[in-house]
Amino acid sequence: MVVPWKQILAFTPQILDLSRELLERARGTKPAAKLVRATDPEDVAARVTALEENERRQAELVERM
Repeated sequence: MVVPWKQILAFTPQILDLSRELLERARGTKPAAKLVRATDPEDVAARVTALEENERRQAELVERM
């Protein structure tokens, strides 16, 4: 299997940036998002909003990768 070094080298800055970001998250240097816990079923909207925000952040990370 041939390794596409030219393409890998072109993406090196992005790979390094994402690697640093993931390392910072793993070390816990950035504040984690607060979990929203609903005490009653009426708070479902707040929980859905928190889930949507989490999905948006994950999509941004995947897109940058």
